Amino acid sequence: MKKSFVFGLVFVLGTLSYVPQLAFSEEEGKVESLRGDHPISELSAITEWKRVPSDFQTFLPTYEQQAPLIPHFIEGYKITLEGNKCLTCHKKTLSPTHLKDRNGKVLDTVDNRLYFCTSCHVPQVDAQPLIDNSFESASD
Repeated sequence: MKKSFVFGLVFVLGTLSYVPQLAFSEEEGKVESLRGDHPISELSAITEWKRVPSDFQTFLPTYEQQAPLIPHFIEGYKITLEGNKCLTCHKKTLSPTHLKDRNGKVLDTVDNRLYFCTSCHVPQVDAQPLIDNSFESASD
């Protein structure tokens, strides 16, 4: 019992001596955000919707099981618990994987994990990258 008390005391004192280092090291480990100097409590600028290019082309996937790009404008498409605007057109053309649960059981409707389409699918737009990207496809 005496041994565990000493061990606990050393652990607590060691932890407490590290806490001030965390609180006062402002520059070390600083993370930059796409928000810049604006704190989360401030409102962001209104999203400027990019347009889908008129010369839309189909891109080959750059990695295995990549979700296809959305080839049309989606501003105003709402996906809520009550409804999914995407499914009004795409319900019959969904991949069969969207109608299976994580155990492989076939469902009558889209699996809850895949219901929010824009979690995986993004519109193809003419936009510059937000940050530098040096991604190269493994198949190249």
